[in-house]
Amino acid sequence: MAPSQATEDYYKFLGIPQAAGTDAIRASYRKLALKYHPDRNPNNPQATAQFQLLEAAYSTLFDPERRRVYDLQYESIKQYSARDTGTSPPPPQADSNNPDQSYELQIERLEAAIRQLRKREEELENHCYQALNEYNISQVALLRLQAVADRDAEEEDYRNSWHGYFFAKRQSEEEKQAKQRHCRLKRGIGRKPFDWQNFCDNKRCGNRKKREHEKRQKEDTRRNWPRNCERHKRLNACGGNKKLREYEEHKKLRGYEELKKLRGHEELKKLRGHEELKKLE
Repeated sequence: MAPSQATEDYYKFLGIPQAAGTDAIRASYRKLALKYHPDRNPNNPQATAQFQLLEAAYSTLFDPERRRVYDLQYESIKQYSARDTGTSPPPPQADSNNPDQSYELQIERLEAAIRQLRKREEELENHCYQALNEYNISQVALLRLQAVADRDAEEEDYRNSWHGYFFAKRQSEEEKQAKQRHCRLKRGIGRKPFDWQNFCDNKRCGNRKKREHEKRQKEDTRRNWPRNCERHKRLNACGGNKKLREYEEHKKLRGYEELKKLRGHEELKKLRGHEELKKLE
């Protein structure tokens, strides 16, 4: 079945100019829908055809792509509608007697869509090319800045070495001031707003790492305090038990020594008794 061909002046039917916006199209459609709806006109035999024409006009003009294609052929449509002398416009129908004309209309629509897609493709390619160009420029600038920073770092390391101290070229006052400004700017990047007003913080700026280390130590001590207390209790208990064991072992040793002494005295007495008996005999 051949596609339908728009042969009616939709702008004239809706009562709006060709440059009307979507709001005007929507308002005119709602007004005419109430007028031509078949349920509101049961005695009008042309109400269905007029409502179908209204639907076709609204769907064509409200869609930007279909409206663009319709505007391309609007001049020929106006001439066709001017030759039509009927009071009530018929609904849009396919011209079955002239299929070539419907094919030509379809080809025009496809060509218009292809032109729009090509135009959009060219715009996207231009945007991509600009973005890629800006990216390349930024990468080149970044590499240059990195090279300058590396060269400055190498020069600074060389000046801080013993060889550079004796043989390096002396810096001028302008170079020293520029270097000091660069160092101040580098230190001030991570500084808080209005931090320069606090004189004490600026005065203790050199001990920042030390203060942070002490702060971390205090936090660790406060966080680990219960665990450390339990550990000290265990260590003290172990130490007390160790001392008690040492005392008991020492006491046992002293007991053993005393027993040895007593046994020694008894053996001496026995020996002396034997000697006295031998003398008496």
